[in-house]
Amino acid sequence: MPWLKLLHIAALVIWCGSLLYLPALLSQALQLRKDAGFAQGTPPMPRFFL
Repeated sequence: MPWLKLLHIAALVIWCGSLLYLPALLSQALQLRKDAGFAQGTPPMPRFFL
């Protein structure tokens, strides 16, 4: 059972790290969208994380 606890802790660390990285992805997507106008769709990476 210790391996299951280790797997759970690793998953929580990855999840928390992605939550910290998400604002940077969203601000980059906003900047790209502002520069491109209506020609570009939603960037795939922030959409994947949401």
